[in-house]
Amino acid sequence: MLVKNVRGCTHRETSRKGLCSLLAVVGICGFIVATAYAYITIDFEDGTDGNNITDHYANLGVKFKNAKWRVIFPELPGMSGRVAFDHSTLGGAPTASNPIVGVFKKPVHRISVTAVDVGELGVKLEVFNAKGKLTGRDGFSGAGLGAGNYRNLTVTRPGIVKFKLYQLYDFPSADLVHFDNLAFEFQP
Repeated sequence: MLVKNVRGCTHRETSRKGLCSLLAVVGICGFIVATAYAYITIDFEDGTDGNNITDHYANLGVKFKNAKWRVIFPELPGMSGRVAFDHSTLGGAPTASNPIVGVFKKPVHRISVTAVDVGELGVKLEVFNAKGKLTGRDGFSGAGLGAGNYRNLTVTRPGIVKFKLYQLYDFPSADLVHFDNLAFEFQP
């Protein structure tokens, strides 16, 4: 049995109209949420071997210090193409005292980068908030010179404005590391 409400609509019609209204609101909210979080991935394939990166990706929201593009052929496992990045003066051997640094134009809450060719000296990703406080880290150590070893380093924390990348251990070795596929998500 259908019951008519004050407007003359049956209960079933009212529910259908309410459902359509609810779906419209959910759709609008979903669009707002989807656009509030901008997930950016940089594959570095647009770079020129040996050139410093600095502000090349500033329009995407990140600037670099101590980073240059590196063409690697054949590409290493974990890479998305032939171009990666490493340290501008130390090549594949960034240190804790002289790391690769990235600074975001506004806070992000998630960062991920692929470390490739990770050997015995390992690799570390550290993230910092606007006050310069270390708020998170991820790291990995491979074996030997790292042939075939790669790892996606990821940190999820609110308020990330800067990151550093370097090898865990700073002692003479032929072990080098390169980076590719930087991804980050801005906070709303």
